[in-house]
Amino acid sequence: MTFRVRFESSVRSCVLLLGTMGLIAIGNLSADSCRAQVPASQPGAGPALEPIDPVHDFGKIVEGTKVTHRFTFRNAGTMPLEIIRVAPACGCMTVGEYTKSVGVGQTGGVTITLDTSRLLGAFMKTVNLVTNDPTTEIHTFTVRGDGRRLVEVSPTVAAFGRIVADKTRENILTITNRWERPMTISIGEMRRAAPFQAELLETIPGFEYKLCVVLRPPFREGTLSGTIELLTNVPGQEKFTVTVSAVALPRLETLPNTLYYGGAASEADARSGDKVFEFLNHGSKPVAVKDVTCDDPAVTFVRKDVEPGFLYRFQVRTPKDYRPPNEGRMVTLITDDSERPKIEVPVRLVGSTKAPNFVAPASAVTPATTQKAEVKPVMELVGKPAPQIALNTGMGMPVTNGEFARYPATVLNFVAPNCPYCKKQIPWVEKVRADYQERGVRFVNVGETMGNKAFTFDEAMVVMNQLGSRLELAMDSGNANGVRYKITSFPAMVVVGKDGSVVEALPGARETNSDKLRKTLDGLLAKEMGGK
Repeated sequence: MTFRVRFESSVRSCVLLLGTMGLIAIGNLSADSCRAQVPASQPGAGPALEPIDPVHDFGKIVEGTKVTHRFTFRNAGTMPLEIIRVAPACGCMTVGEYTKSVGVGQTGGVTITLDTSRLLGAFMKTVNLVTNDPTTEIHTFTVRGDGRRLVEVSPTVAAFGRIVADKTRENILTITNRWERPMTISIGEMRRAAPFQAELLETIPGFEYKLCVVLRPPFREGTLSGTIELLTNVPGQEKFTVTVSAVALPRLETLPNTLYYGGAASEADARSGDKVFEFLNHGSKPVAVKDVTCDDPAVTFVRKDVEPGFLYRFQVRTPKDYRPPNEGRMVTLITDDSERPKIEVPVRLVGSTKAPNFVAPASAVTPATTQKAEVKPVMELVGKPAPQIALNTGMGMPVTNGEFARYPATVLNFVAPNCPYCKKQIPWVEKVRADYQERGVRFVNVGETMGNKAFTFDEAMVVMNQLGSRLELAMDSGNANGVRYKITSFPAMVVVGKDGSVVEALPGARETNSDKLRKTLDGLLAKEMGGK
C-alpha cells in the first residue's frame, strides 16, 4: 500500500515535470515562430544621407574670384551609402573630389568650386547629390553670397524715374575703390545721353568719388536713356559703364490716349464692364476738367474726381457690342488750362489703324486645344497676401510689396530668357500690356535662371527686345523671389491687386490665359472705379 502510493506520487511528479518542460518548449517554439513570421521593425533600414552643413554662406566676395567649399554629410542608415552622381545646377560651379561610398555611421563630403565672374549682388546656387538613399534619392546643398566688385557704384544706375520736363534734376552716385592701391578714374564716352551731364568729384583721394549726373531741360517727352563710360586703372575694371535713365512725362495726358472697340479686347469689355480712361496733370498747378463729351450720343460717361486738379477718371458707357464707324469718333475734354483748353481722345475700331496697341480680331486668333488644367503650386497663392518681393528694374524702379498700392493691378511675369515656352508666351503678354499699361496697370518681367545659363540684365534685354516685349525687366538673382512665389516652371504669371493680395495665377504659355488675364484686369479696373 505504501509502495503503491509512493509510486503513484513519483509518476505524478514525473508527469508534471514533463508537462512543464513541454509547455516551456512549446512556448519557446511559439515565440521563435512569431519572430520568423513577423520580422522586427528596423527604423532607418538601408542607407540614409544626413546633411551636416546643407547651406554655406560665402558672405561678401570680390567678383571674379574663385571660392571653394566642402559640404559634409553622414550615413545615418544601416547599409553603405553610395553617391551615384553630383550635379551642379549652374555652369559657374565645378565639382571636385567627393566621397563615392560612405559606411554606416561614417561621414563623407563633396568639394565644389564657384567662379564668381558673373555673380554680382546677392546669389544662391545649388548642387544635387544623387544617391541610393531609398527615402530621399536626391539631396540638395546650397551656397550663397554677395558678389562685390573691386570698384563699386552705388546705386548701380542713375535712375531719375518718372519726371516732368520742366525742372533741373540731379542724381549722385558713390564710386568706391576696394582695391589695395589708389585708383585713377575719368569719364570716357557718353552714349545716347544728350540731356544728361556728368562730373566726377573726388571725396577720398584714390578711394572714393562722387559721380554727379544732372538732367537739364529742355528735353523731349518719353523715355530718356544713355550710358556714361568710366575709365580706371583697376585690373578687370579698366572700363565700365553706368546707365542713366528717366521717363519724361507730358504735363497733361490721357491714359490711354486712344479708345479701341471691336475684336477680342471688346469681347473682354462686354464680359466685365466698360472701358476706363484717365486725365492726369503732372504739373505743379491744378487743371480742372470742366466737361467731357463724345460726338456719338450712344457714348456716355461716369466721372470720378480722384484728385481734383490732378487726376480724373472716366468710365465710358457704351451699348453692348458697340462698334464705332471706320472713321472713328472723338471724346473731348474741356479744361481750364490756358495752353490746352481742349484735349481729344480718339475712339477707333480695331483694325482701322496701325496703332501700337492694335489687337487682332477674334477671327484671327487660332483656338487653343483643350487641355486638362494642371494645378501648380503658384496657384495656391490666389486670395492670399503676396509673398515678399524685393527687386529693382533695369531702369532703377523698385519692385516691392509697397509699390503694389500705387497701381490698380501689378502683373509679375516670371520668365527665363532661354525658356522656349516663355518665348511663346511673351508676345501675347505684350499685346495685353499695350492695352492695359496706359490704364494704370504695371507689367514686370521677372528674369529667372533656368539650367546652367545665368543671364545678365543686358543679355536678357536682348532676348526681350527680339520678342518685342516692352515690359519692365527685373532680374531675380538666384531665383530667390521666384521660390517665395512658388514658381516651379516657366513661364508663370501672378496678378497682384492694389491691396497687395494675389488675385490670379496663370502658369504656362497657353494663349487662353490671355482672356483670363484681361478679365482679371478689367475686374480690378472696374473695382478701382468704385464698382463691384
